[in-house]
Amino acid sequence: MTRFSARRLIGAVATRPVETLAFVCSAAGVSWAAVRLLDPSLHRGAVAAPALALTGAGLAALPRGGGRGHLLAACLALLFSVQAQVAPEFRADSAGYYAYLRSIVIDHDLDFTNDFERLVGEASELRKAPPTAIGRRPNPFAIGSAILWSPFFLLAHAYVLGLSAVGWTKHAADGFSDPYLRSTAMGTMTWAALAATLLMATLARRIGPAAAAVAVLGAIVTSPILYYVFVVPAMAHGLVFATAAILVWSLARAHERPTAGRWLSVGVVAGLLVLVRWQAAVCLAMVLAVGLVDLRRRRIPARWLAAALGAAALLASLQLLAWKLLYGALLTMPQGGQFMDWRCPRWWDVLMHADRGFFVWTPVMGIAIASLVVFAGDWGALGMGAVVVFILTVYVNGSVTDWAGADSFGSRRFDLVVPLAALGLASLVRRHRRAPLVLPVLLVAAAALWNTGLIRLYRQRVVQEALPLERVASAQAHQLRSAAERAGAAVAPDRGRALVYKSLVGEYFYWNVNLSGTIDLASEDTRYLAGGWSSLRCGNHPWPRYRWALFPRACVRFPLERALQDLRTTVSMRAPGRARGQEMTVELNGFTILRAPLPSEWTEVRFVMPQRALRPGENQLCLAFSEGVAGEEDRLVAAAVSVIQLP
Repeated sequence: MTRFSARRLIGAVATRPVETLAFVCSAAGVSWAAVRLLDPSLHRGAVAAPALALTGAGLAALPRGGGRGHLLAACLALLFSVQAQVAPEFRADSAGYYAYLRSIVIDHDLDFTNDFERLVGEASELRKAPPTAIGRRPNPFAIGSAILWSPFFLLAHAYVLGLSAVGWTKHAADGFSDPYLRSTAMGTMTWAALAATLLMATLARRIGPAAAAVAVLGAIVTSPILYYVFVVPAMAHGLVFATAAILVWSLARAHERPTAGRWLSVGVVAGLLVLVRWQAAVCLAMVLAVGLVDLRRRRIPARWLAAALGAAALLASLQLLAWKLLYGALLTMPQGGQFMDWRCPRWWDVLMHADRGFFVWTPVMGIAIASLVVFAGDWGALGMGAVVVFILTVYVNGSVTDWAGADSFGSRRFDLVVPLAALGLASLVRRHRRAPLVLPVLLVAAAALWNTGLIRLYRQRVVQEALPLERVASAQAHQLRSAAERAGAAVAPDRGRALVYKSLVGEYFYWNVNLSGTIDLASEDTRYLAGGWSSLRCGNHPWPRYRWALFPRACVRFPLERALQDLRTTVSMRAPGRARGQEMTVELNGFTILRAPLPSEWTEVRFVMPQRALRPGENQLCLAFSEGVAGEEDRLVAAAVSVIQLP
């Protein structure tokens, strides 16, 4: 730094101390939260980091009442902190999207063999798939996510190298360690937050900022996007939502005040959207709808629309190049010829089936889309184009042979429709703008709580595919009751929890249910499972049926009216054959009561649950494990368990 620039910096700090302190607080807060997200070994700062950034936003608002950039930084810090607490998962199709980025940056090639060996289990299709016609390892996923994640990946790489330079080598600089994998979470969250902000700005010009926030945030928190931004951000769906939302913002700008530059940006965003997920090419119908209307009204020359479409095609051609390098052809169906059946689309099923139908799993989306169709005229050509995009999306999604989406929370393939659903919600809010926003806020909050509860049930594998109303309502009610018990425990730790349980449930082992004290994991009964279990598995004769206890822990619950004595307990279980050094910890209501090795042969593990650790009401018994091995559905499994026998 030169003497002149240093003097100017010192002068700026001296003359504007509040603004300088605001910048320091905002930068420190968002950086702290970002590092916590990248590095799960850092536990401090869950509250302090966003509070520091919020302090910066407050200071920035003092001089002139501004500070929008600082407020965005505070929001990012809060979102990063929440995401770190949620503990994002790298699973399902994540490896396919991520492998492009790691292979190009770290290995400088497109050979995914070593990537898939480290990132997925042996049962994964990414490892079992035969080589392509030109002998390459196939990757059926799109490359756009890797492009959008790349700045955050490089940030993680710099973080790991920086730690190594000062002698901290807890993370390998190989693209497989936690900071690299979690950079996808940071990237998805950042893009989603930016897109939501831009979409709110677009709607605010029509219905005001508060109503716009209700519409956009309502669409996010009541749709599958909430899951794919916070829980599994390394799949493409969060980025598809973000790019589609930016496309709506870009189209609205180009339509309101058309310029050559704005229309060129429309093409760039549309091309990037296709790169993130090639099925999103249907969004070009919205570009054409707005462009042709403006062309007909002579608001734009034909060359502007042509330039936009040309830019989109140029960017999308990067995917064609990737296919050429991997499959030997510019155009291909990488998932195989049987992936699509264009003749018999499952229109009704993708929308209304209990097995991940879009409107069944996320009913607010049904209301929003109905509003979009009825009130499409509110948004002119953009609204008409949005309706066409929805129809085309239903056709494309219904034509996929695996129309339900396999290992999927809800109807994930409607990711690009969620920003359009925000238009529908905005139309509803607009028609009731004379009434206070309290009612729509309460309705959105209730739907968000339902969706959040459903996400929690899905993560615990209580809900997996179909959504039987009775079972889901019961599971959601159980979660609500658990929350009431925690509130009771906050008032009176044991007595408050027990009173809530007695008032809302009143079932107890040895009294009015389960007189034998048997928790049979080899049965279809899941009443006593409290998360961390697989579906039922059939053992080979003469071994019993069982469920996998998932890594790192699996829990069961059992209610007692009174804790009168020690409970001698036996668990029939074994470790997976590949987990030879498996260590198990048994915890009762948070107290450790046993640590022991677990053999790979079926054995009966015996221990005593002491009276002092038991409590009236519901008790939780958890089995924690030192390691997990790849199992079905790309889940890490830790032990096979057939029965837990209380005395």
